[in-house]
Amino acid sequence: ITKLLTPVSNTQIVYVNSKNIQDVEYTVKGMTCQACELEINSSASKVKGVISVESNYSTGKIHLKYDKSKVKSDRIISNIENETGYKVDRENIK
Repeated sequence: ITKLLTPVSNTQIVYVNSKNIQDVEYTVKGMTCQACELEINSSASKVKGVISVESNYSTGKIHLKYDKSKVKSDRIISNIENETGYKVDRENIK
């Protein structure tokens, strides 16, 4: 079964096998405002294979969906930490 999804980083249509969709949630330390959310979302969405990203500064959480055949969560987390300086607890809390 294949799902049709639009990646957050551009307007191309990408076909992803539903078996490859990984849905995870992590805690992010230091988010205090909406600008923090935007910075984190922008950083994560730059990584090829990320399908969607939603961060919430009031809960301190980031919710990611990605194609695990194209990218590993460590790559996404590293990109967030290196580009933004925020620390991501690498333990999936979902």
